[in-house]
Amino acid sequence: NMVERFVEILNCRVMEFSFTYLGLLVGGNPKKEDFWKPIVFKFKKLSRWNNKVMSFAERLCLISWILSSLPIFYFSFFEMPLIAERVKEDSKRIFVAGEEGGKKIN
Repeated sequence: NMVERFVEILNCRVMEFSFTYLGLLVGGNPKKEDFWKPIVFKFKKLSRWNNKVMSFAERLCLISWILSSLPIFYFSFFEMPLIAERVKEDSKRIFVAGEEGGKKIN
């Protein structure tokens, strides 16, 4: 087993529990929906984040730097499921356009 080889090489032991590091559950099962709930929550929270007081240019900069870079950390470890991808893209669209069902940008 590869894990056992690393344990021998690094002279360490295997952890039996999971923990959260930078909002990502380390030791969790990425195939379960519960694993992705904190990440999906962050996307939804950012998409609703007081965008009425920001100009269009400020919203684009925020998307460029935050909404696009947030998944880099998470998805460097795990493959993103389709539901999380859809929420991410919807969050970007809602954040740029304003409220859902509001005025659209052409």
